[in-house]
Amino acid sequence: MTDNLPHKNGVFISVGNGLSASQEQLVAVIEALLRDHQRPGLTLGRNAHSDGDPLTAVRALIMDAAGVLVVAFARLRIDAGIEYPNTPHAAQIAPRQTCTVWNQLEAAMAFQAGKPLLVLADKRLHREGILDPTASATPVVWFSLDVESGVPLGSLEDAILSWLRTLPD
Repeated sequence: MTDNLPHKNGVFISVGNGLSASQEQLVAVIEALLRDHQRPGLTLGRNAHSDGDPLTAVRALIMDAAGVLVVAFARLRIDAGIEYPNTPHAAQIAPRQTCTVWNQLEAAMAFQAGKPLLVLADKRLHREGILDPTASATPVVWFSLDVESGVPLGSLEDAILSWLRTLPD
């Protein structure tokens, strides 16, 4: 299932696919940072694979990992819409961007498994689910991925290194 990677010290990385060049560059820098600290990143579809049910494969990776790092980028942009349609609470929504549902699902699986969890999120994302600071004590570190200024690693690196120190051996 998982290309013979050392899972026990690894960090499961929840990140979508179909990334832009700058998003891919940020993920590569994060993966290198984890490797430099003997915590290889494990991501289904990037360096771990499954022949069957992806949920089962993700669960196995999360259960074996020392912690889970969510890197949330915009997966969907909604320019106009109605929230809670056909109910008394129906409301027009302002333009918003949401992350992949897999970020939410994998974060929930990590929480359920009692794994240390850190979320890195593009600041343009709508704050709901794991990205809603009122819904969870999970730390969310917001970043801006500006193509012109490159990868915003400074505060992200500090947050990742601090979080890595909390992981079990």
